[in-house]
Amino acid sequence: MNHKIIFTLFGLLCCNIITDTTAQTFEKRDFPQEQLSPELTARKKTEQMDKLLQLSEKQFKKIFKLNLKEAKSIDAQRKGRQGIMPPPMHDRNQEKFPDRPPMRDSFNGKDPMRHHPEPLDPAKLKKEAQKREKKLKKILTEEQYNAWKEHQKTIQDHRHRNHL
Repeated sequence: MNHKIIFTLFGLLCCNIITDTTAQTFEKRDFPQEQLSPELTARKKTEQMDKLLQLSEKQFKKIFKLNLKEAKSIDAQRKGRQGIMPPPMHDRNQEKFPDRPPMRDSFNGKDPMRHHPEPLDPAKLKKEAQKREKKLKKILTEEQYNAWKEHQKTIQDHRHRNHL
């Protein structure tokens, strides 16, 4: 008798854990992450740099301005890409159902898909990053710049390890 009660309680506990985990997963997926304003993004990044590098008031203002410009640029790119649909996929079911007519790429002679953005140019992105680094190097002292580069490297290493 005791074994049946223990087994039933164990089963209920397992079901509760599975249900709770599944609910948390759906909860995270259902609500998109709120996008911060460019001003708030720049403020947070500048404060993070200030905490790490002990910036002077003048450095803080210059770096905030630099971070704000970057945040506005990123926000504009994000807004420009919003609502753009991915390219149509080929009909995978054609192999499974050869008698079925293939999916049409057009609707009454017009493409039902909205335009696709130009892919981001890696050379352009690299050039922008180099400009930012030059500006940062002018604003920060050599010690601060080296500390910032080291901090950035540890962040990249951490991200790289988590994606492997």
